[in-house]
Amino acid sequence: MRHACFRLLVLLPLCVLLVACGAEPPDPTVRITGSTMGTRYELKLVPAPGQTIPADFQQQAETLLARINRQMSTYDPDSELSRFNRSPSTEWVAVSPELYQVVAEGLRMSALTEGAFDITVGPLVNLWGFGPEPRQDRIPPEDEIRRARERVGFKRLHARAEPPALRKERADLYVDLSALAKGYGVDRLAELADGAGVGNYLVSIGGDLRAKGHNGQGQPWTAAIERPTPGQRAVERLIR
Repeated sequence: MRHACFRLLVLLPLCVLLVACGAEPPDPTVRITGSTMGTRYELKLVPAPGQTIPADFQQQAETLLARINRQMSTYDPDSELSRFNRSPSTEWVAVSPELYQVVAEGLRMSALTEGAFDITVGPLVNLWGFGPEPRQDRIPPEDEIRRARERVGFKRLHARAEPPALRKERADLYVDLSALAKGYGVDRLAELADGAGVGNYLVSIGGDLRAKGHNGQGQPWTAAIERPTPGQRAVERLIR
């Protein structure tokens, strides 16, 4: 019995040592979150050993996102895009290079998809209650749908690079960048991380993601694709 007790006392510190050696190192990930564009944004930054994230990084991120919102939001009546949508002019209207860039990309995709994707679909988006106006719990009448569809057509919107400007062929054309602005914001946040020398990050705004490098455990970033099942949240697939 005495020998058994001695062996137990010797083995216990050894087990503790092995468990301590096998423990995972602390996660170095720096998480920054906030609100933007009617949803949440999140940055997961993994600095290199000895590297620190700038103390004002979140302030830089929120300043950048606020500027994008002031340029491209349809929910802000004073945004650059809202003012363009309200303008009765069918002449060239000077815009910021950023707004031109996103509209031009939207027009390119609209042309590639032959209008299946159309950044002038705003009148229909608003009519069905998915825009900035209060949502009505009803199916729009056919005549209202027809009138809204008459205002839709990307070929009646034009973008000019130098100097940056947009032009409508119909004064009541309405541009909606909701399918592009969050992705543009993600790209700009990624540029901000690159500029700070961060080589590993995951950036998201709502469901728009951009990843680079690896996570805090040195593994590929993993994104979950949600299963579209009504009334519940479930994962359909994990993408590394």
